[in-house]
Amino acid sequence: MAPAEAFAALVGAMDPIGAVESIAVEDAAGRIAAGSTSALRAVPPFNQSAVDGYAVPEAISRDQLPHQLHVTEFAAAGDPSPRALGQGEAMRIATGGVVPSGTAAVVMWEHCDREGRDVLVGRDVEAGANIRRRGEDVAPGDKLLARGMLLNSRHIAMLLAAGIGRVDVAARLRVAVVSTGNEVRRVGTEAADHEIYDANGPALRSLLRAPWLDPIDGGIVRDDTAALAASLKTLATDCDAILTSGGAAGSDTDHTLAAILMASGTARQLQLAQRPGKPLVLGAIGNVPVLGLPGNTVAALVNCMLYGRPMLQRRAGMSPMWRGGRPALAHSTFEHKAGRTYFVPARLVSVAADGRPVLEPLARGGTALLQPFALADGLAELPASSGEISPGDPVLFHSFDALTA
Repeated sequence: MAPAEAFAALVGAMDPIGAVESIAVEDAAGRIAAGSTSALRAVPPFNQSAVDGYAVPEAISRDQLPHQLHVTEFAAAGDPSPRALGQGEAMRIATGGVVPSGTAAVVMWEHCDREGRDVLVGRDVEAGANIRRRGEDVAPGDKLLARGMLLNSRHIAMLLAAGIGRVDVAARLRVAVVSTGNEVRRVGTEAADHEIYDANGPALRSLLRAPWLDPIDGGIVRDDTAALAASLKTLATDCDAILTSGGAAGSDTDHTLAAILMASGTARQLQLAQRPGKPLVLGAIGNVPVLGLPGNTVAALVNCMLYGRPMLQRRAGMSPMWRGGRPALAHSTFEHKAGRTYFVPARLVSVAADGRPVLEPLARGGTALLQPFALADGLAELPASSGEISPGDPVLFHSFDALTA
């Protein structure tokens, strides 16, 4: 399967959990809107001055300058609506102040001179200038949020300004992360020379950690179909999704697919035309999806970025799309054999005159090395249709910031 095809298959297999909770708007950053939300109040809620200046009763043309008006009072922000403005009058007004009825425009104070109780307007002004009209931003009843939106500080500001103090959001997705392998040990315990420390579980949990998602430590399970099946079956009773690493390749030493089936689930093997991260297992135990990732740490993280996180976003109620990479240029040679898409750790060297990133590879001789992956700015995508990439050739770039947003 090509990457875009795999994305469609994996994300398309997800159904949103549908659980909803109501929370304070000020706590909603990073949560997922569970439905549409409409404004309770206009924004702004009254005709409001956009500047410090003078409210004037009519537009002023150049041939009327300087234009003298009598200043009646001062309208400060937070004061109730002042009395109406009459002909020949002006009112000193602060930014955010209520514009008095009878006002045609507000003149910036910098364009005026005070002479006692009068003001001389020295600049022409059009009708409506510097007035924010009631509801010009948001009208009562306007739809502010749609189901599946990932909320941020901009949404919080809009909701609060429109009088909304609570919002319905999708419940946090509980995702269990399981490491497999007889050789895997936790950091902090003693490991023999033939054993390795578990980097996959903690790294995947840190990649998944977000306000809308609660990653759960599913433990380390030995290479045993029955043991893994028992673990998955137990986790499926208390989680919304499960990710495993290791045992996904499909040989007689790989147990993920068989364990899902033994746990009364369904599963299928996927072979991706990419490097790293060729094998995946897609399954479900009841209505709980299970994604089996490769055991190599870089391959597991790459596939989780490309497919795992979008799957979970869909499970939580969002609508992720395959965005592909950003057009970029090769700074130096990228080793590549046609037939498979390579995702190579790459460093941003510069930016071309047309704005494209210029990249150099950090993983000569292998795409599954941890140190180049840790030092990279993102992944250079080398298309299956091309062979070796030469300096100046086009490539695609997936920044880690974009992959983990």
